[in-house]
Amino acid sequence: MTRVGEGKTFDLVGVGFGPSNLSIAIAIAEHNARIDAGTIKANESTRRIEACFIEGHERYLWHPSMMIQGSIMQISFLKDFVTMRDPTSHYSFLNYLNHNNRLATFINRSTFAPSRREYADYMAWCANEVTKPSRRNNKDIPSGISVAYGEYGAGVKAIYSANTDSDIEVLEVESTVAGSPPGPDEQRVKRRARNLLISPGGSPSYPSSLAHLATSDPSTSSERIIHSSQYLSKVEGLLKIARSSFAARSRDEQTGGEPKQLRVAVIGGGQSAAEIFLNLHTQLDDLIAQHPEISKDAQPQVDLIIRRGALRPSDDSPFSNEVFDPAMTDFVYGVGGKPKDQGLTSAVGLGNQARPPVKQCEDSDRVNEWTNERSGQEKRDVVLSEAKATNYAVVNPVTLEAIYEKMYEARVEEDIRATGNSYASEEKKQSIMSILPYRDILDATDSDKGIKITLEHTLQSQVEVVHYDAVVCGTGYKRQGWQDLLFADQTLSEASSGSVSLRELFEAEYLSSPLGQQSQGQHAQQVDRAIRTKVQARDQSTSRNSVWSYTTDESNSPAIFSSGAESEASSPGTSPLGSTECLHCTGERPTRAKRDAHEIPYFGVSRDYKLELPTSFAICCRDEQEHAFKPTIWLQGSNEATHGISDTLLSVLAMRAGEITEGLLARGNF
Repeated sequence: MTRVGEGKTFDLVGVGFGPSNLSIAIAIAEHNARIDAGTIKANESTRRIEACFIEGHERYLWHPSMMIQGSIMQISFLKDFVTMRDPTSHYSFLNYLNHNNRLATFINRSTFAPSRREYADYMAWCANEVTKPSRRNNKDIPSGISVAYGEYGAGVKAIYSANTDSDIEVLEVESTVAGSPPGPDEQRVKRRARNLLISPGGSPSYPSSLAHLATSDPSTSSERIIHSSQYLSKVEGLLKIARSSFAARSRDEQTGGEPKQLRVAVIGGGQSAAEIFLNLHTQLDDLIAQHPEISKDAQPQVDLIIRRGALRPSDDSPFSNEVFDPAMTDFVYGVGGKPKDQGLTSAVGLGNQARPPVKQCEDSDRVNEWTNERSGQEKRDVVLSEAKATNYAVVNPVTLEAIYEKMYEARVEEDIRATGNSYASEEKKQSIMSILPYRDILDATDSDKGIKITLEHTLQSQVEVVHYDAVVCGTGYKRQGWQDLLFADQTLSEASSGSVSLRELFEAEYLSSPLGQQSQGQHAQQVDRAIRTKVQARDQSTSRNSVWSYTTDESNSPAIFSSGAESEASSPGTSPLGSTECLHCTGERPTRAKRDAHEIPYFGVSRDYKLELPTSFAICCRDEQEHAFKPTIWLQGSNEATHGISDTLLSVLAMRAGEITEGLLARGNF
């Protein structure tokens, strides 16, 4: 069976079809519709865009395993896919309500916050609407958007053009069909893209001391550990496993001091962990009612393990929320630039109004000198650090109150039972809720009787080993999956078939530069200085020992994507193989040991989210002709370091979609 768009060439291929790429699909569909209707604005491009998006789910789903009953969105419905860009759009949340005859009843709720389930349904409605053709002059006109559900992005290659002398005009995007067996029988689909948009979302992040039990390898992973992203789909099975390990300990006469108590851990101090903590309390209460034997010796217990001393409320005050304003993205990105272009006045919220000039003082020159020495990324880090209280390791105050109320009710019931004043009808056993603050996880071991976790109290330096029957990690996400997709480690032999991996294409230049000869060290805090070192070394070198000679169309793009250390003293123009020949000449590849410090190339990203790859290259160090690299690649959800804390959130979707679509039309490859 032919898959959607299989074998075709598209103006744009998007990997992932979550909220970020869905917002782009909407912006493109609206642009195409204006062209079809003849309502395009004078300053708009008249080019239609044909786009195909690849999505792993079989239908549109948004965090399906976190649709916990009663969970509420943390943002206003006005920050939907379109309203801040075009309040009259068909794809607004209000139009969704009207379409479902719920507009009046939603208004009666007197709130800006829909439930998470309702908002997920709104997203699914948009995903369905955006692929529908529009009706014009009794004809169906395609929206230009297609979605290939049930596929996962597997890799990207550059395709040499047959019409030019080895220019690269398109990328080949390969995906695997969900459910197909791995190995030689795995079903793979290929599409070609003039432009590529990557919004892979986040992959589960685990504490380092637990990561060895949460791998994809069945021989080492533990089925007793799940991530919050899997919660609703796996919690029933997880509690069955917990009950079986508890039963195994209860049957074993030689318990070795193992506690006869069913105990579950939730790790994390953020919103997801807090919601799961509450929900697991309810789940354990239901489990006690169904299986009273699990509370025979002790009541089941759920622990919330956190590093801080207490759960912290999220800062959702109006001034703090300005960090999510679209103008703040301009400010964060340009904070290291010229004040007249990207100064404080570019942030237009009430809390960031322009201020009068400060009177010159004796120390002002010294202060300005110190300020100018700070790298752009260091300045951005200051803003990001201040904004963390709005999103990271914080909990909505309503959820905090619910947790505290539950724990207080349990204490009241315990005291009443202790005094003997409770009624017989009230003798219903409940699970225990406990918060373990100031804890670090040192180690974890798995067995058929549960997981033993070694905890350290960070203030008292006390170490304890706690036995758990199940563990849920609400410890966030890693958002650099695009690197694996773009820069998969492949061999040079693929170039002979008319294609080359992007890693091969750009790694050689990278490894021949000062950045490619770095030693292991701290993460590149001073990224700007590192990239300047690279540019200066390249400009100073007059030889062609460096494999790639290239230019980019954005000279001031902050470079944020790196795997490791900053460049130290090294001589430009020496290949990583210890000779002046390039990889193409030698036919060799650097060993893994030689590449440990530079796992991927090091490129910047522009204000409109374009990955600034080289636009020209030479195939070999002896090749005097430069060849064009024409495809463009755009990133969403991986740019927090340069674009601000809202980059991974829903708040800026509407405006960002407009910016990327405009950038694509202006600078894309067509």
